[in-house]
Amino acid sequence: MTVQAGVALDALDTRPEISRKAMRQVRDSGREAVRELRATTSRPPRCRGSRDCGNLPSASRAVTSSW
Repeated sequence: MTVQAGVALDALDTRPEISRKAMRQVRDSGREAVRELRATTSRPPRCRGSRDCGNLPSASRAVTSSW
């Protein structure tokens, strides 16, 4: 991401089309990183038995995206 941001900054005045492409890649990489972080940090705790797990949301509902 930092390399692409550097390319965007260097090309901003002279090659705006390259700058736009680089910033889109930065945005896409950031979104993917946020999705991966949410998926990693929102996993429910381990259950001791079926009674302990009854009220936990499913993984598909626990991991949501605001993008």
